Amino acid sequence: MSASRKQQQFDRRELVRRGAGAALGLGTASLAWPLAPARAAGNHRLSALARELDGDLVVRGGPGYAQARQLWNARFDGVRPLGIAYAETVTDLKRIIRWAKQYDVPLAVRSGGHSFAGYSTTTGLVADVSRLSHVQVDGADAASVGAGAKLGSVYQTLWASGRAVPFGSCLTVAVAGLTFGGGHGFSSRALGLACDNLTAVEIVTADGRLRRCDERDHADLFWALRGAGAGSFGIATRLSFTTHPVGTVTTVNLHWAWSDVRKVIQAWQSFVPSAPDALSCVLTLKPEAGQATPLVSLNGQVFGTRPEALSLLEPLTDAVEPTKVSAVQRPFITAVQYFGGGEPVHRSYAAKSNYALIPLADPALDVVVGAVEAAAGDPRLASAAILLSGHGAAINRVERDATAFFHRDALFFVRYTTFWDASAGPANEAANLGWVRGVYEAMRPYVSPGAVTNYVDPELTSWASAYYGSHLKRLVAIKRRYDRENFFRFAQSIPTRL
Repeated sequence: MSASRKQQQFDRRELVRRGAGAALGLGTASLAWPLAPARAAGNHRLSALARELDGDLVVRGGPGYAQARQLWNARFDGVRPLGIAYAETVTDLKRIIRWAKQYDVPLAVRSGGHSFAGYSTTTGLVADVSRLSHVQVDGADAASVGAGAKLGSVYQTLWASGRAVPFGSCLTVAVAGLTFGGGHGFSSRALGLACDNLTAVEIVTADGRLRRCDERDHADLFWALRGAGAGSFGIATRLSFTTHPVGTVTTVNLHWAWSDVRKVIQAWQSFVPSAPDALSCVLTLKPEAGQATPLVSLNGQVFGTRPEALSLLEPLTDAVEPTKVSAVQRPFITAVQYFGGGEPVHRSYAAKSNYALIPLADPALDVVVGAVEAAAGDPRLASAAILLSGHGAAINRVERDATAFFHRDALFFVRYTTFWDASAGPANEAANLGWVRGVYEAMRPYVSPGAVTNYVDPELTSWASAYYGSHLKRLVAIKRRYDRENFFRFAQSIPTRL
């Protein structure tokens, strides 16, 4: 063993030794399982795990713990894992799974830490795959990506070859979680969802085996991972994708007078689902800083020149005249950075969602307009928003049963979101949560009961059918085949039986 390797092991032992006094004490937070076995254990159990890992184990009370346990969403800052195990290798993941099973400790898998419901943390052990972040171009039209790679780095690496995979817009999100939930973004109508471009997955399952899944090998598991795979079937290590040539695109930003908001929504939902594939866009309704009236705007991307983009949008701009039209032709990577800018960092966040299978009727428009106007009058709700994201085109041309992603017949999805500063106090949080819950409940009569898997909602009562629809029975059978003992489980994981 090299001196540097010995020093690394010493550093890990020292890390555990210094933090082990508090490492196995239980906090007040509890997600799903009692941790009596861990409580009865000694420090030697975590110490033994630390010695085995090529990566690092940060334990409760140890150096770096406060930062290591933190997720993107501050709502889950109260959850205190026993430890966060940073995997450097596939073998590390096998060791982590074996250790968690041996001591009956709950295991949560974390890649980017962006789970809207906090499912990437636990009072047990967190397996962090962020160091599995390689990005490799494999030939003319393929790439392999580590499960923990962030979207920003993947976009940048592929851009060097003039290629791209249609991921989302938040650049700090990790590839695995986004893809396994579907993966919608500003290239989706042209190039498909992220999961539609997935060609293979390497994943460590509950039995500790590394399996390569594709259309030929473990095809049932590969089917499940494309739309229902986040956290339920194992720990992904590597994902392979089809890549697409990209060059110049045009980003578009339109504003309308708030007095025209109902006309704008009606025109948008009539136009976008059947618009040319080149366009992907989101219609946003939200309070506008420093203004008495809210803002209705469109942000989108067109694979084409500026004149082509403006021409493509004419059915919408002719229907309701905008007060602002911005269309900027730019390199694809610059568009990625444009859409990814201004992401909030470690703030509390809540979201709910629905799919629209038919255009929103006038009563539904009254709900969304009224909710945004109410938010504009309450300074606590300054970051509230309702967003309509277009489907159709490449998204809906995939057969419903081709992947586990169920919602292939939607015109668009509606997301109700809000951010707030956790330090503002419980009354502020209650106001924001109340607004999201209120508008969601008011909209239920007018939209599909379906929900967006990537915006996982811990308050959904019928979450399994909302996310997976008629695919649920097949998913349960696959779960039972690969994880009969239901080791990979959390509040909304795929169950082993209905």
